[in-house]
Amino acid sequence: QMMVRTLKTDNFLIRFLSKYFQPLELAYTINRYRLGDTKDGRVIYWQIDENNRIRTGKMMLYDHETGHRVKNQPNSFDWVHRHVKKDFQLEQCLFGLHLIKEGKPIAIVESEKSAIIANLTIPTYTWMAAGGKGNFRLMEAVKGRDVTLFPDLGAFDDWSKHASNFGFKISDLLEQTATDEERKNGLDIADYVIKQIEQ
Repeated sequence: QMMVRTLKTDNFLIRFLSKYFQPLELAYTINRYRLGDTKDGRVIYWQIDENNRIRTGKMMLYDHETGHRVKNQPNSFDWVHRHVKKDFQLEQCLFGLHLIKEGKPIAIVESEKSAIIANLTIPTYTWMAAGGKGNFRLMEAVKGRDVTLFPDLGAFDDWSKHASNFGFKISDLLEQTATDEERKNGLDIADYVIKQIEQ
């Protein structure tokens, strides 16, 4: 119920993306990933597992001009399950895990925003997100499948260890193309895609 009520198409992240993508593409993506939003313009990334069960949702605030996360502001980050009254057992899953049935090769990035933007531009993969640096154990759910990890700049070595543990491939696309400036800023695939579009 709660998820369905939030499935609208106006939040600051979507406003940012609408500068680069067509409304129809965005509508399709919002629907595919079941993106929700809050009254104050935050996006809700629902974590839905392979059985279509909702595990939780992450609420995040973005700057609609730059598309970057707003961090030092009250309410810029929150969990939906903190607002659910009944007893709640949190078990996170990969963002996008409910799309596993598509049967395409899977690509995993760190942030949900990266998964959304990559999904809009590189449709050969089903894009999922770990949703944070320490969430590698969530990748257990796709073990044994055709999976490629796309780490942010600066995270390649760390992700490589996990790729070999799980038997996944790993992409060095960003490592190959990055400038020193981008390395310093920890560029991710979303930044890379937006730059390509701008150029």
